[in-house]
Amino acid sequence: CSIPSLINDSQASPLSLSIHSSEMEDENHPYLNWLLQYDELQSGFANSFYFVQFCENIINIYQDGDEKIPLIAIIKDLQMEEEKRNESENIRQLVIHLLKLVSLTPNQIDSSNYNFHLRDIMDTVCKGMKNPLTPCKSFHSLDSEVKLYILFRLLQESQRPIRYLNRIAIDSEDNQYFLAKGGRLYVQYGKRLNNLSKIHFSKGVTKPRSVERHLNELRPMKLLAETKEQWTGVARFIKNFGENETSLRIIEKMEEALLMMSEEMLHRMVHDEHEDSIPKMGERNGTKSILRMVNNGLRVEKQVTFSHFLCHIRTFEKEESKKWLRCHYYPNCTKEDDVCNFAHPKEKCDDFISESRKCERLRDCPFLHGFCPVDGNCVEDRCVYEHQKQRHYRTVTRR
Repeated sequence: CSIPSLINDSQASPLSLSIHSSEMEDENHPYLNWLLQYDELQSGFANSFYFVQFCENIINIYQDGDEKIPLIAIIKDLQMEEEKRNESENIRQLVIHLLKLVSLTPNQIDSSNYNFHLRDIMDTVCKGMKNPLTPCKSFHSLDSEVKLYILFRLLQESQRPIRYLNRIAIDSEDNQYFLAKGGRLYVQYGKRLNNLSKIHFSKGVTKPRSVERHLNELRPMKLLAETKEQWTGVARFIKNFGENETSLRIIEKMEEALLMMSEEMLHRMVHDEHEDSIPKMGERNGTKSILRMVNNGLRVEKQVTFSHFLCHIRTFEKEESKKWLRCHYYPNCTKEDDVCNFAHPKEKCDDFISESRKCERLRDCPFLHGFCPVDGNCVEDRCVYEHQKQRHYRTVTRR
């Protein structure tokens, strides 16, 4: 299964940033400050320990004869659930499949009761931690990192073989470098860098004995490179900081990483949705044509990267994406629900509880937060509440 690119080309890369450009820089830790820039630029569930572990082990979830869900579809649907709050059929079937591997009564599990069975199994799996699933909270409403934790724990409980990450180097600061699926280079923070990360980025403290707290306490994993150029750049920067042995080990692993990139690109091409533009494996010279394109320096005309993929998911199609932005004139919008290009909230937002705990999407959330306490006199330019007595005073530029 192939996966798209995680590095967002629209963002600056630490490889192109000045070593001395960071506000948080400490002259005593130039190497750590350089690595710390990835903490700010690389975020989201794809830069997490359980995401990397899940990608590495998805091959063990299915056996011959099973209906397999491609990894690229799982990643896409995790992002879609995070953005749009709808339930993915692919994710549902993946959970049911894993539950049947773990349960003593697999024939009793189906799409109508899998949340109940999952909650029951997680009571045991959590081992002293608070179960993130409750009768009022389904698997699909959880944060993506928590979902990945649950998926990987189910795989562990299934007794299927677990593939461990290929560690290629440990630097002088105890940061560990790993070669992961698709020829990607990850770093897991050592103690010193982890402490700096918590100081500079004010990592939130969650409730004790919870899965969220467990995830927060894990040392971060960040994607450093996924192309030949990025691997070379990382190795060069690390060498410039005096980490010669680490740089050498990264260079030694580049050949293996490039082979993994080639294999992943071949998977992408074979499974490309535009199959008519790709030589069919059964056609004359079809296989040779694909392999020649792959081996030609990994230069493929329509290469899909993680950045292109995730950016496309976050924005969706232009018109469709508007439906997932709240209409700033609702409930006084003069257009009907099906005419207005923006969402008219109908359901209450699960994440918005009080003034002290606001939904992260704020004014753009397509769900209800309740009427503003000072409706009629509100002057907040990004008020998260609904206004019935007034139109919001600020003219909002619609995206």
